[in-house]
Amino acid sequence: MKEEISVYRQILNDINRPENKDTIVLIGQLIAPHSNNIAKHFYRTLLGNNHASSFLNHDAVKYRLTGSMTKWIDGLFSYRPMESDIDDYINAQLKVGHIHARIELPVCLVNYGMTLIKNKLMSHLIESSLDRNLLANVMVIVNNLVDCSLAIINESYKDDLVDNENQNQAFRLHASAHNLAFECERLRTSLSEWMREIMIL
Repeated sequence: MKEEISVYRQILNDINRPENKDTIVLIGQLIAPHSNNIAKHFYRTLLGNNHASSFLNHDAVKYRLTGSMTKWIDGLFSYRPMESDIDDYINAQLKVGHIHARIELPVCLVNYGMTLIKNKLMSHLIESSLDRNLLANVMVIVNNLVDCSLAIINESYKDDLVDNENQNQAFRLHASAHNLAFECERLRTSLSEWMREIMIL
């Protein structure tokens, strides 16, 4: 996965160019007052979806997940001029992907959820007083940040699934070898007993 992550690091480096600093800071200021409501909309919609709701419960959403999602949305729009800042951000997205893989959350639901977030972000930006040219630039940066984050999350998810499948396959091979050895020993014992009976006769 190192090659893939290097691509996403380059994308984030391009987004966090010095000339984009003021725009990214502005986005953060515009979105911060709405991030909690976006998180609530996100989970309210997912809880109303039969497929998604099986991975959620109301108490977790109310007392933990909504706050975590609010923090994640706010974290999207922080200016990151240092490589260490970008690495920390990438690692945070990888962690989200690991969690999704652990609970076997389908990628289609992850993509659906991210679409909900992106739509709400765009709605709030459109309702702002930004002039047309600045709004266009802001929306491009928001779109790129969300898409890059989703790609890292899904890359981590996919990598974990491959690792899990490799481990499961290794276990199955080990179990098969063990069963084969056990069967060979059983046949050897049966053959020895048969040979003894023949000699007695």
